[in-house]
Amino acid sequence: MTPLQWKRLFIRTVMWAGFFISFAVLTLLASTTWRVYVRERAASEEHKYEAQALIDLEKRKATLDENIAKLETERGIEEEVRKRFPVVKPGESEILIVVPKEEVKKETLKTHWWDTALSFIRWW
Repeated sequence: MTPLQWKRLFIRTVMWAGFFISFAVLTLLASTTWRVYVRERAASEEHKYEAQALIDLEKRKATLDENIAKLETERGIEEEVRKRFPVVKPGESEILIVVPKEEVKKETLKTHWWDTALSFIRWW
């Protein structure tokens, strides 16, 4: 080989080695970036669920605080006892209100053209 051919071979080898090394570094950076993106997306979804859970817990806390305040009064205790147990005070009587049932209207059966055709075929 002539010195010019050796020089070209060396340049090609260095160029291809640089290309492969650059491709490997680019692939490494792309995969790392993709992993970071996927983790960020998962964390964002988790944050959304946790924020909704926090809102639900705050609503539940407000409801429980309201119930506690209600049960601290005499009237609230009496209402809760009457709701859970069938009790009345002396001198009171229990009234049962019965709502009358509404009559169920019967719908007339609509016959379709294919029902008529099938009944004619069965008859024949």
